[in-house]
Amino acid sequence: VTGTPPAAGPITASFTGGNATCGYESAHFPSAAGVGGALPAEYSFNKGGFGFTTGQCGSGAELTLTLTFDQPFTAGTKLCKFNGSVWAEFPATTSGTTVTYTVKDGGAGDSNPADGVITDPVAVGVPVAAANPTPVPTLGQWALVLLSLMAAAVGAGTLRRQGHNRI
Repeated sequence: VTGTPPAAGPITASFTGGNATCGYESAHFPSAAGVGGALPAEYSFNKGGFGFTTGQCGSGAELTLTLTFDQPFTAGTKLCKFNGSVWAEFPATTSGTTVTYTVKDGGAGDSNPADGVITDPVAVGVPVAAANPTPVPTLGQWALVLLSLMAAAVGAGTLRRQGHNRI
């Protein structure tokens, strides 16, 4: 499934595992704040969230989900899961534009107590320092041209003096 959370880029979600009848009953792409609870302050959740419910997967089914985003992740990006009251870091692998993680029916990652049904809301947290880079001041184009000309003039003067000292 593919969707676009509010104010974010598209996310494509796929999974492997479960039995032959296992499939998405619902999938949605909310903003992370729209899922609920207080988001961890050390992360920016500007990539949005993904929530789904699968059905007929079999009791104890284990699903491996892959979320693909439109932009690569920065170092320190974490997958966070909403467990009904708070957001917490959840084990996942991030590489390039993808996040891969595993949920188990009735186990880690499953918010639904029904057998064979998995419900899971997640969001990708980018470290705040990486999400809001500190601007580095620099000179304008013409100031750099002038600075280069001044450096060339000083260098030419130094070469002339070294030439007179050798005679």
